[in-house]
Amino acid sequence: SEGEASFTLIDAIDAFVLLKNQDLNLNRIKSILYTGIVFPFFALFLIIIFFSVSPDNSRYANLGLYSFGGLLITLLTWGSLFASTKLATNGTMNPELAIVFPMFLLFVIAQSLYIKKIR
Repeated sequence: SEGEASFTLIDAIDAFVLLKNQDLNLNRIKSILYTGIVFPFFALFLIIIFFSVSPDNSRYANLGLYSFGGLLITLLTWGSLFASTKLATNGTMNPELAIVFPMFLLFVIAQSLYIKKIR
């Protein structure tokens, strides 16, 4: 959008390396890096979660309700993660708390549900 600087991941890495020794606030650069590197994994974690909670036999489940719930959870998760990335980019929230921590929670939930499913 107008008035907003756009960084690629390579630009953000170069800026981070250049500015980290100068005692500057690097939260915006870190949030751009985390958004580009960590944020896309939410889809993989949600796929694992949906696989883990899906019924083994479609005869015993209401697939319409399951699909609606999956769509609703996906949109709510994406929306909250997107909002937290924007808050981190604006400097309102710490990038590690806004981006990395929710992704770590999704990873832990996906891993625990997957392990429970395969046992």
